[in-house]
Amino acid sequence: MSSVEMLNQPGLSKKVSFFFTFLCPLVLAGFVTTVAYQLFFHFAPFIWSFNSRLPILEYIPTVRSVVTTPRNGIQIYVLYGLVHLIVATTFGLYCFINKIHHPFFRRGLAFLFALPSLLFLREVGFTPPMAEYSKALLHDVPAMYFILSVLGITVILSLLINTRRILAVILSLLLLPICMVASSAYSSVDYNLILFPAMRIFHGFPLNQTGFQYDHLLSLLAVLWIKLGFSFYQFNLVGQFSVYAFFMGLYLFGRRLFTHKCYALYLLISAVLVRMYGNIADIIFCIQVTPLRLDWWLVALLAVYSKGDAHWLTGLALGFLLIFHHSFGVIYTLAYAILVLFFFGMDVLSKKDPLSTVSRNYVMLYAKNGVLLGASFLIYRVFFAYGPSSAETFRQHGLGFIPVLRQSFYWYVPVMLGVVFIYHWRNRFFLPGRHFRAVVFLILLAIGNSLYFFGRSHENNIINISSILLLCLFLLFDLVHSEFERSFSWKPARWILPLFAVVFIGAISFVYAGNAPERVLKQIESARTHFSFNRKMESGFNHDVMSVKKLTRSSPNVTFVSYNDGYYYYEGGYIPRNPYCSSDGRLVLTKDFNGFLEGSMSDGHYLAMPLKGFDDFAFGNLLWELPRRYFKFDAGIVVVSSDSIN
Repeated sequence: MSSVEMLNQPGLSKKVSFFFTFLCPLVLAGFVTTVAYQLFFHFAPFIWSFNSRLPILEYIPTVRSVVTTPRNGIQIYVLYGLVHLIVATTFGLYCFINKIHHPFFRRGLAFLFALPSLLFLREVGFTPPMAEYSKALLHDVPAMYFILSVLGITVILSLLINTRRILAVILSLLLLPICMVASSAYSSVDYNLILFPAMRIFHGFPLNQTGFQYDHLLSLLAVLWIKLGFSFYQFNLVGQFSVYAFFMGLYLFGRRLFTHKCYALYLLISAVLVRMYGNIADIIFCIQVTPLRLDWWLVALLAVYSKGDAHWLTGLALGFLLIFHHSFGVIYTLAYAILVLFFFGMDVLSKKDPLSTVSRNYVMLYAKNGVLLGASFLIYRVFFAYGPSSAETFRQHGLGFIPVLRQSFYWYVPVMLGVVFIYHWRNRFFLPGRHFRAVVFLILLAIGNSLYFFGRSHENNIINISSILLLCLFLLFDLVHSEFERSFSWKPARWILPLFAVVFIGAISFVYAGNAPERVLKQIESARTHFSFNRKMESGFNHDVMSVKKLTRSSPNVTFVSYNDGYYYYEGGYIPRNPYCSSDGRLVLTKDFNGFLEGSMSDGHYLAMPLKGFDDFAFGNLLWELPRRYFKFDAGIVVVSSDSIN
């Protein structure tokens, strides 16, 4: 197709009004989201009612306070389907209005749609997630320095946009201290959920006899880390390196995806600001929120962009995730299935070929990937799967699965995704076919990755999934920029969107100026001293393990009852009795926890619990209620046995 023919395609003509070209998609997406928003909260009591409602005493003490909080029932599934519906309906409404030729009726209809959108804006408000504004910005010197420094660095790096290799080297050097120097200690409870299954694997237990709260991949990496001779107390470095590699990968992919390369730089700066300095804690505090767990979508997207959705490499990438990172592998595979069905539907509706011919072509084209994905799922079920997942147990009982807020910032995400899809559709004739399919896949992946927020709808989880959302936003900047250039001959127009992107970066800096300077100072102090905040844990665990060995006469049969049991197994070289640990997500009911403790004692195991911190409060009553119990104390450790301890 020639350039003249492309310009004559519907929705791309230079003669189309500024309003219809640039504002109408936003109005329509806002209207559809407003309707969906009102419907969701109208039926919210029904949606949030789908949880087990057991008497509170049937839950173990550690989760009773969580059980009393509001639950969200089947919200995770409803919101997942709702966002897809919003994007599809927005596009359908745009196609309908695009067929109205009379400009007066078209503008009048768009105006009617705009009114509910304004009411939506008023009701939701505009509070960025986890915003930490400076209360007195003009008098807050660190905050002012932070904002000005970010803007200064952005402007300087912008001057190097056309020096691709030099800029990449500079960015790789700047990211090293940002990503690899921690500003706080990591959560021992969170890392324990990786270490415990790793210790079972380390001692030779099959994968399908071990429970994994965060799937297999993180624990398998922990086993490899330990076998290479590294201490698990430095496993946070693996998470930090994943942050570094992800940011660099995001920038390099943006250079390929965007027509205007400046947006790759602005995307990187925005992602770093939000993920590193907007988060409620240092990104390595919980390894579950690092790219090592949340951002494997980039691998699947790269495969589709580089080789195409029908290439075997795409099936291999998704198959790898289905086996080793199963929860997110299922989410991304579902996005892939929707992608294929979408293009199948497009080909059927085009009526260029009979349905039978289209069906046969698609079966032949995607058969190899279907086999790869089917085989991967089967391998997981046979060699990896073990029991119900912790996430499903948490969802069933509503533990931490909180309802989405009426004022949640996430309600603007469906609006953005709907607008992105319309702009991308309008620009499809200017883009290679593989590029178009990759961006549709990106939108589907963004919706899928949002499941992490739909369940535990804390605003901080928008921060944790923000990278893919920011990629969609800067893709929108790039698409609007392209249409600006085609629609206006006014040369300064080419600077409007890049300038707006810089202003957006300044706004992010301002939003988190109340928290970011302190975190930067902690990183500087950490770099000057020990580069980490976690090594102090080792001596405490070693002392506890020595006390346990003394009380049990160095018996190898010890089951620990604490939030840090994974570390005790690691320090003492103990072999976990079964796939459970005290902090495992499946042990939320008192009867199950008691069965776990009594089963351990019946197998001749000692139960060991430290009498410090919150472990005593969390588990002490459960130990006291056990039958046939004998206690012995030493140096802050209690050991329980079914037989007398001499």
